[in-house]
Order: sequence, then C-alpha cells, then structure tokens
Amino acid sequence: MIKTQHPKQTNTRAFSNALPKRLQHLAPEKIGVRQCETCGNEVPVYMQNGKKHSRCIKCDNLALEKEMIAFQEETAADAFFWNNSLVPPDTQKATFGNFNVIGLTESQIDAFNKLKWYAEKFGNWGGFDSLLLQGSYGIGKSHLSHSVAQHVKSLRKNVIFANTKMLLRKIRNSYGNSKETEEHILKSIESCDFLVLDDLGAEYVRKDSDGKESWATDLILTIIESRQDKPNIITTNYNVEALQQKYGVHGGRIISRMMQGTKVVKFTGEDRRIKGGGNDAW
Repeated sequence: MIKTQHPKQTNTRAFSNALPKRLQHLAPEKIGVRQCETCGNEVPVYMQNGKKHSRCIKCDNLALEKEMIAFQEETAADAFFWNNSLVPPDTQKATFGNFNVIGLTESQIDAFNKLKWYAEKFGNWGGFDSLLLQGSYGIGKSHLSHSVAQHVKSLRKNVIFANTKMLLRKIRNSYGNSKETEEHILKSIESCDFLVLDDLGAEYVRKDSDGKESWATDLILTIIESRQDKPNIITTNYNVEALQQKYGVHGGRIISRMMQGTKVVKFTGEDRRIKGGGNDAW
C-alpha cells in the first residue's frame, strides 16, 4: 500500500527545477512511501515519465552482498581445486555434458546415471558417502569422477582430484621444498570436502631392501585413513582382491578402510581412446 505525499514535501523538487525545462518531465517525483514486503523497510515511491518506480535499497544491497560472497566463494573453490589437484591433460575438460553415451555398454550408461545422481545429491546419499569405480582403462572412470568433482566444486566446496601416480610424484618432489611440504599436501587432502583418488593401483609399488612394503604403500594407507567417513571417489583397474595383494601386509588395512561407507560401481566397455583414435576426454 502506497502512502501518498504532497509534492512540496519531497526532496526531488529542487532536482527537477535544476533541469532544463524541456527535461523536467524526466525527473523523478516522490509521490509517497510503501512498506517493503520482504524486509518491512519503508521505501519511497517515485513517479517518473508517467511510471511508478520503487526499489528497496536495503534488499538490493543484501542481494548484491550475497552475489559478492557467492563470487568470492566460487573463486576460492576454483583456486583450491587447481592449486591442489593433479589432473591428466586428457581429463581436464571432462564434464557430464561432454560424456558421449552413444555406443556405450549398458553398464557404462548405468555408471553415468549413478555418478550423476551422486553428484546432484552430494551429501544426501543415505547409508554411504563414497564410491569405488572399477573397470578396465579407457571406459570413462576418470571422466565421470572428474565430472563429479566439477559439479561439487560448483557448489563452492573444496575439492581435490588427484591422479595417484602424479600425487606420489608430487609428494616425493616436495622433499626439501619449503614452499610445499608433504605435510601440507596431506593436510589439504585430509581437510578437503571431497576427494577423487584416480587410478589407484597404477602406481609402482616395490618391496624395500628389507622386504617391507614401499614408501608408496605407506602414503596410500595414510591418505585412505585420513579420508575415512568423508566423501571420496576412488577409481581403479583392479578388483579388491588384486589391490589387497598389490599392497602386501598393508593391503588388508587399506581395503578395509577404503570400503567403509563405500558403494562399488563396476562397468565394462571398449577403450574409447583407441576406438576414437585419440586421447581427448570423452
């Protein structure tokens, strides 16, 4: 409801009189006030060029503030992702939108639907929080898991996508580097909102000279333990038994912790990189 106000009581009259006569009809004239239906604030109502105008500055400022906060959070999420992630070049542009389902197997399409649901329901899955993607190379595991990572990042969450081999190489190269230490890398992995550990098992694991498991196995166990009860996607070409054998004495502990709260998505198909004649993300 607009409460009318006599023109002499407005503060727009002086502005109107200052304009050239031929432009005075363009000047806004305060004709009353109304109560904002959103915040309850008293808002002036103006008549300008035969039309009424009324904007709540308080609500406009709050909306602008929300937009700025959202922009800052999106920028921070992008920076966190690219500062901490290790994404192979052929996966960096992978999204649900460019996942080509033409010619795929039924299990690949089923995996696509499950991963898309997982992304869209992030944090509201019920009964589990993580996924293990199993299948041969080149069938879309990295593409789909990166697609999830991109969607979760768009929710302004701190996300890391790490190819396992690249991650272990990064940690090894951090020794003696005061700017990015192993502790810093592992802390980022532990604290992030969502982790994709891609291509687990593809890294080289060898016995040390004393017959014990290698440095790589110890690190993988540390990473898996730090991510318990947190949302993760792990992709691998191995089945659970083969992974356990690969990691030796620590294999049982790694698998036990990795499978806690985890659903397995198995799918098969042809190597699309070979079939498509290139290494582009598909």
